[in-house]
Amino acid sequence: GRHGVILTQNGPGVLNCVEGVAAAYWNHSPVVCITPEAGSMGKGLGGFQEVDQMPVFSSITKYQAHVNNPARMAEFTARAFDYAQLEKGPTQLNIPRDYFYGDSVHRVPAPSVPRRGPGSPVALAEAADLIANAKNPVILSGAGIAASGDHSSVVALAEHLQCPVACTYLHNDAFPCDHPLWTGPLGYLGHQTAMNSVHEADVIIALGTRLGPFGLLPQYGFDYMPKNAKIVQVDADARRLGLARPADVPINGDAHEAAQDLLSRLQGRELACSSNQDQRLARLAEHRTNWETLLDQMTFESEIPCP
Repeated sequence: GRHGVILTQNGPGVLNCVEGVAAAYWNHSPVVCITPEAGSMGKGLGGFQEVDQMPVFSSITKYQAHVNNPARMAEFTARAFDYAQLEKGPTQLNIPRDYFYGDSVHRVPAPSVPRRGPGSPVALAEAADLIANAKNPVILSGAGIAASGDHSSVVALAEHLQCPVACTYLHNDAFPCDHPLWTGPLGYLGHQTAMNSVHEADVIIALGTRLGPFGLLPQYGFDYMPKNAKIVQVDADARRLGLARPADVPINGDAHEAAQDLLSRLQGRELACSSNQDQRLARLAEHRTNWETLLDQMTFESEIPCP
Protein backbone atom coordinates (compact mmCIF):
# COMPACT_ATOMS: atom_id res chain seq x y z
CA GLY A 1 0.00 0.00 0.00
CA ARG A 2 0.92 3.66 -0.20
CA HIS A 3 2.18 5.73 2.70
CA GLY A 4 0.00 7.80 4.94
CA VAL A 5 1.55 11.16 5.84
CA ILE A 6 0.83 13.35 8.86
CA LEU A 7 2.08 16.93 9.10
CA THR A 8 1.36 18.43 12.49
CA GLN A 9 1.69 21.61 14.50
CA ASN A 10 4.39 21.40 17.13
CA GLY A 11 3.26 20.94 20.73
CA PRO A 12 -0.45 20.05 21.06
CA GLY A 13 -0.80 19.12 17.38
CA VAL A 14 1.96 16.54 17.78
CA LEU A 15 0.51 15.17 21.02
CA ASN A 16 -2.93 14.80 19.45
CA CYS A 17 -1.40 12.37 16.91
CA VAL A 18 -0.13 9.89 19.48
CA GLU A 19 -3.11 7.53 19.58
CA GLY A 20 -3.45 7.49 15.78
CA VAL A 21 0.24 6.70 15.35
CA ALA A 22 -0.04 3.96 17.99
CA ALA A 23 -2.93 2.40 16.05
CA ALA A 24 -0.82 2.50 12.88
CA TYR A 25 2.03 0.83 14.76
CA TRP A 26 -0.07 -2.15 15.82
CA ASN A 27 -1.85 -2.30 12.47
CA HIS A 28 1.31 -2.48 10.31
CA SER A 29 0.34 0.75 8.53
CA PRO A 30 3.16 2.65 6.75
CA VAL A 31 2.73 6.20 8.04
CA VAL A 32 5.28 9.03 8.08
CA CYS A 33 4.60 11.49 10.89
CA ILE A 34 6.33 14.84 10.26
CA THR A 35 6.66 16.72 13.54
CA PRO A 36 7.89 20.32 13.53
CA GLU A 37 9.48 21.34 16.80
CA ALA A 38 10.92 24.45 18.42
CA GLY A 39 13.51 26.28 16.32
CA SER A 40 17.09 25.09 16.59
CA MET A 41 18.17 28.19 18.52
CA GLY A 42 15.23 28.05 20.92
CA LYS A 43 15.13 24.34 21.73
CA GLY A 44 15.16 23.72 25.49
CA LEU A 45 14.37 27.32 26.44
CA GLY A 46 10.70 26.70 27.18
CA GLY A 47 9.24 28.47 24.17
CA PHE A 48 5.55 28.55 23.31
CA GLN A 49 4.03 25.03 23.51
CA GLU A 50 7.46 23.41 23.55
CA VAL A 51 7.62 19.71 24.39
CA ASP A 52 10.33 17.09 23.90
CA GLN A 53 8.68 15.26 21.01
CA MET A 54 11.00 12.35 20.26
CA PRO A 55 10.46 10.35 23.48
CA VAL A 56 6.68 10.58 23.02
CA PHE A 57 6.82 8.43 19.88
CA SER A 58 9.76 6.21 20.79
CA SER A 59 7.68 3.10 21.60
CA ILE A 60 5.17 3.40 18.74
CA THR A 61 7.39 4.05 15.72
CA LYS A 62 9.68 1.83 13.66
CA TYR A 63 12.19 4.63 13.09
CA GLN A 64 12.78 8.18 14.34
CA ALA A 65 14.85 10.81 12.57
CA HIS A 66 15.77 14.22 13.93
CA VAL A 67 17.00 16.57 11.22
CA ASN A 68 20.11 18.05 12.84
CA ASN A 69 21.17 20.01 9.76
CA PRO A 70 19.12 21.29 6.78
CA ALA A 71 21.61 19.69 4.39
CA ARG A 72 20.46 16.24 5.58
CA MET A 73 16.72 16.90 5.03
CA ALA A 74 16.41 14.71 1.91
CA GLU A 75 18.48 11.92 3.47
CA PHE A 76 16.36 11.64 6.61
CA THR A 77 13.09 12.11 4.71
CA ALA A 78 13.89 9.30 2.28
CA ARG A 79 14.90 7.00 5.12
CA ALA A 80 11.66 7.68 7.01
CA PHE A 81 9.59 6.81 3.94
CA ASP A 82 11.65 3.71 3.12
CA TYR A 83 11.58 2.33 6.65
CA ALA A 84 7.82 2.88 6.96
CA GLN A 85 7.31 0.56 3.99
CA LEU A 86 10.10 -1.87 4.85
CA GLU A 87 9.00 -2.41 8.44
CA LYS A 88 5.28 -1.78 7.84
CA GLY A 89 4.68 0.82 10.49
CA PRO A 90 4.91 4.51 11.38
CA THR A 91 8.10 6.54 11.36
CA GLN A 92 8.77 10.02 12.75
CA LEU A 93 10.56 12.84 10.98
CA ASN A 94 11.31 15.57 13.52
CA ILE A 95 12.28 18.95 12.05
CA PRO A 96 13.19 22.21 13.84
CA ARG A 97 10.84 24.94 12.68
CA ASP A 98 13.54 27.17 11.22
CA TYR A 99 14.59 24.39 8.84
CA PHE A 100 11.31 24.75 6.98
CA TYR A 101 12.46 28.07 5.55
CA GLY A 102 15.18 28.98 3.06
CA ASP A 103 16.49 27.48 -0.14
CA SER A 104 18.60 24.32 -0.38
CA VAL A 105 19.87 22.01 -3.10
CA HIS A 106 19.37 18.29 -2.41
CA ARG A 107 19.74 14.98 -4.18
CA VAL A 108 16.49 13.18 -3.52
CA PRO A 109 17.17 9.41 -3.13
CA ALA A 110 14.97 7.01 -5.07
CA PRO A 111 12.69 4.77 -2.98
CA SER A 112 14.50 1.67 -1.76
CA VAL A 113 12.38 -1.12 -0.28
CA PRO A 114 13.85 -4.62 -0.64
CA ARG A 115 11.50 -7.46 -1.55
CA ARG A 116 10.65 -9.51 1.51
CA GLY A 117 9.84 -12.89 -0.04
CA PRO A 118 7.50 -15.64 1.21
CA GLY A 119 9.55 -16.72 4.23
CA SER A 120 11.77 -19.61 5.27
CA PRO A 121 11.51 -22.64 2.95
CA VAL A 122 11.75 -24.90 6.00
CA ALA A 123 8.84 -23.19 7.74
CA LEU A 124 6.78 -23.14 4.54
CA ALA A 125 7.37 -26.87 4.01
CA GLU A 126 6.30 -27.57 7.60
CA ALA A 127 3.19 -25.44 7.13
CA ALA A 128 2.31 -27.24 3.89
CA ASP A 129 2.55 -30.60 5.65
CA LEU A 130 0.29 -29.38 8.44
CA ILE A 131 -2.29 -28.02 5.99
CA ALA A 132 -2.22 -31.14 3.81
CA ASN A 133 -3.12 -33.26 6.84
CA ALA A 134 -5.85 -30.92 8.09
CA LYS A 135 -9.43 -32.20 7.98
CA ASN A 136 -11.00 -28.78 8.48
CA PRO A 137 -8.64 -25.92 7.55
CA VAL A 138 -9.77 -22.28 7.74
CA ILE A 139 -7.99 -19.18 6.44
CA LEU A 140 -7.81 -15.86 8.28
CA SER A 141 -6.97 -13.13 5.78
CA GLY A 142 -5.62 -9.96 7.34
CA ALA A 143 -3.95 -6.61 6.89
CA GLY A 144 -0.92 -8.08 5.13
CA ILE A 145 -3.11 -9.30 2.29
CA ALA A 146 -5.14 -6.09 2.16
CA ALA A 147 -1.96 -3.99 2.04
CA SER A 148 -0.63 -5.99 -0.91
CA GLY A 149 -3.62 -4.86 -2.95
CA ASP A 150 -3.95 -8.38 -4.35
CA HIS A 151 -5.96 -11.13 -2.68
CA SER A 152 -5.76 -13.47 -5.69
CA SER A 153 -3.26 -15.69 -3.86
CA VAL A 154 -5.66 -16.21 -0.95
CA VAL A 155 -8.55 -16.86 -3.31
CA ALA A 156 -6.49 -19.49 -5.15
CA LEU A 157 -5.37 -21.16 -1.90
CA ALA A 158 -8.91 -21.19 -0.51
CA GLU A 159 -10.34 -22.63 -3.71
CA HIS A 160 -7.69 -25.34 -3.80
CA LEU A 161 -8.54 -26.33 -0.22
CA GLN A 162 -12.25 -25.49 -0.58
CA CYS A 163 -12.05 -23.99 2.89
CA PRO A 164 -13.82 -21.05 4.54
CA VAL A 165 -12.08 -17.67 4.69
CA ALA A 166 -12.64 -15.14 7.46
CA CYS A 167 -11.35 -11.58 7.37
CA THR A 168 -9.68 -10.05 10.39
CA TYR A 169 -11.20 -7.05 12.16
CA LEU A 170 -11.41 -3.91 9.96
CA HIS A 171 -9.92 -5.74 6.98
CA ASN A 172 -12.97 -6.74 4.98
CA ASP A 173 -10.95 -5.90 1.86
CA ALA A 174 -8.65 -8.87 2.50
CA PHE A 175 -10.97 -11.24 0.61
CA PRO A 176 -13.79 -10.66 -1.90
CA CYS A 177 -17.12 -10.55 -0.07
CA ASP A 178 -19.00 -12.04 -3.03
CA HIS A 179 -16.93 -15.22 -3.02
CA PRO A 180 -18.81 -18.35 -1.85
CA LEU A 181 -16.01 -19.25 0.59
CA TRP A 182 -16.08 -15.83 2.30
CA THR A 183 -17.54 -15.99 5.81
CA GLY A 184 -17.22 -12.37 6.95
CA PRO A 185 -15.12 -10.60 9.58
CA LEU A 186 -14.12 -11.74 13.05
CA GLY A 187 -13.86 -9.63 16.19
CA TYR A 188 -16.07 -6.78 17.34
CA LEU A 189 -19.52 -7.00 15.69
CA GLY A 190 -18.21 -9.78 13.49
CA HIS A 191 -20.14 -12.45 11.58
CA GLN A 192 -21.20 -15.63 13.28
CA THR A 193 -20.58 -17.48 10.01
CA ALA A 194 -16.88 -16.66 10.42
CA MET A 195 -16.87 -17.39 14.14
CA ASN A 196 -18.47 -20.81 13.80
CA SER A 197 -16.22 -21.74 10.89
CA VAL A 198 -13.11 -20.80 12.86
CA HIS A 199 -14.40 -22.58 15.96
CA GLU A 200 -14.58 -25.88 14.05
CA ALA A 201 -11.13 -25.59 12.45
CA ASP A 202 -8.31 -27.99 13.18
CA VAL A 203 -5.75 -25.83 11.34
CA ILE A 204 -5.93 -22.02 11.07
CA ILE A 205 -3.90 -20.39 8.28
CA ALA A 206 -3.40 -16.81 9.48
CA LEU A 207 -2.12 -14.68 6.60
CA GLY A 208 -0.87 -11.19 7.37
CA THR A 209 -2.35 -10.86 10.84
CA ARG A 210 -0.88 -10.59 14.32
CA LEU A 211 -3.94 -12.35 15.82
CA GLY A 212 -4.44 -9.47 18.25
CA PRO A 213 -6.88 -9.79 21.17
CA PHE A 214 -9.35 -7.15 19.99
CA GLY A 215 -9.41 -8.61 16.49
CA LEU A 216 -10.43 -11.98 17.96
CA LEU A 217 -12.75 -10.55 20.59
CA PRO A 218 -15.47 -13.00 21.71
CA GLN A 219 -18.92 -11.84 20.61
CA TYR A 220 -22.52 -12.90 21.22
CA GLY A 221 -21.31 -14.74 24.32
CA PHE A 222 -19.18 -16.99 22.11
CA ASP A 223 -15.43 -17.50 22.67
CA TYR A 224 -14.98 -18.97 19.20
CA MET A 225 -11.20 -19.47 18.92
CA PRO A 226 -10.62 -23.24 19.08
CA LYS A 227 -8.47 -24.52 21.93
CA ASN A 228 -6.71 -27.33 20.08
CA ALA A 229 -6.34 -26.05 16.52
CA LYS A 230 -2.88 -25.72 15.03
CA ILE A 231 -1.96 -22.23 13.82
CA VAL A 232 0.16 -21.30 10.81
CA GLN A 233 0.91 -17.58 11.17
CA VAL A 234 2.49 -15.44 8.45
CA ASP A 235 3.56 -11.91 9.31
CA ALA A 236 6.03 -9.41 7.89
CA ASP A 237 7.14 -8.46 11.41
CA ALA A 238 8.93 -11.33 13.16
CA ARG A 239 8.17 -9.77 16.54
CA ARG A 240 4.43 -10.23 15.97
CA LEU A 241 4.74 -13.97 15.38
CA GLY A 242 3.34 -15.80 18.39
CA LEU A 243 3.01 -12.54 20.33
CA ALA A 244 -0.72 -12.53 21.07
CA ARG A 245 -1.39 -16.22 20.45
CA PRO A 246 1.08 -19.13 20.14
CA ALA A 247 1.85 -20.12 16.55
CA ASP A 248 2.69 -23.75 15.74
CA VAL A 249 4.38 -22.72 12.49
CA PRO A 250 5.50 -19.07 12.48
CA ILE A 251 6.54 -17.70 9.07
CA ASN A 252 8.28 -14.33 8.73
CA GLY A 253 7.43 -13.22 5.21
CA ASP A 254 5.12 -11.43 2.83
CA ALA A 255 1.59 -12.81 3.26
CA HIS A 256 0.69 -12.63 -0.43
CA GLU A 257 3.87 -14.42 -1.53
CA ALA A 258 3.56 -16.97 1.29
CA ALA A 259 0.06 -17.87 0.14
CA GLN A 260 1.40 -18.38 -3.39
CA ASP A 261 4.23 -20.54 -2.09
CA LEU A 262 1.93 -22.67 0.07
CA LEU A 263 -0.39 -23.25 -2.88
CA SER A 264 2.49 -24.42 -5.07
CA ARG A 265 3.58 -26.86 -2.35
CA LEU A 266 0.04 -28.24 -1.92
CA GLN A 267 -0.79 -28.68 -5.59
CA GLY A 268 -0.51 -32.32 -6.62
CA ARG A 269 -0.57 -33.53 -3.00
CA GLU A 270 -3.27 -35.63 -1.41
CA LEU A 271 -5.29 -33.42 0.93
CA ALA A 272 -7.05 -34.83 3.97
CA CYS A 273 -9.76 -32.18 3.65
CA SER A 274 -10.76 -33.49 0.21
CA SER A 275 -12.38 -36.55 1.78
CA ASN A 276 -14.99 -34.49 3.63
CA GLN A 277 -15.29 -31.55 1.24
CA ASP A 278 -19.02 -31.91 0.62
CA GLN A 279 -19.79 -32.09 4.33
CA ARG A 280 -17.61 -29.06 5.08
CA LEU A 281 -19.24 -26.93 2.39
CA ALA A 282 -22.69 -27.98 3.57
CA ARG A 283 -21.71 -26.97 7.10
CA LEU A 284 -20.53 -23.57 5.83
CA ALA A 285 -23.86 -23.06 4.04
CA GLU A 286 -25.68 -23.98 7.25
CA HIS A 287 -23.67 -21.46 9.28
CA ARG A 288 -24.39 -18.75 6.70
CA THR A 289 -28.13 -19.46 6.68
CA ASN A 290 -28.31 -19.46 10.48
CA TRP A 291 -26.44 -16.15 10.69
CA GLU A 292 -28.61 -14.44 8.08
CA THR A 293 -31.71 -15.67 9.87
CA LEU A 294 -30.40 -14.28 13.16
CA LEU A 295 -29.62 -10.94 11.50
CA ASP A 296 -33.22 -10.71 10.32
CA GLN A 297 -34.39 -11.43 13.85
CA MET A 298 -32.07 -8.77 15.27
CA THR A 299 -33.42 -6.29 12.75
CA PHE A 300 -37.11 -6.91 13.25
CA GLU A 301 -37.41 -8.41 16.75
CA SER A 302 -36.22 -6.09 19.50
CA GLU A 303 -36.02 -8.82 22.15
CA ILE A 304 -33.15 -10.58 20.32
CA PRO A 305 -29.95 -9.63 22.22
CA CYS A 306 -27.18 -7.87 20.30
CA PRO A 307 -23.47 -8.15 21.21
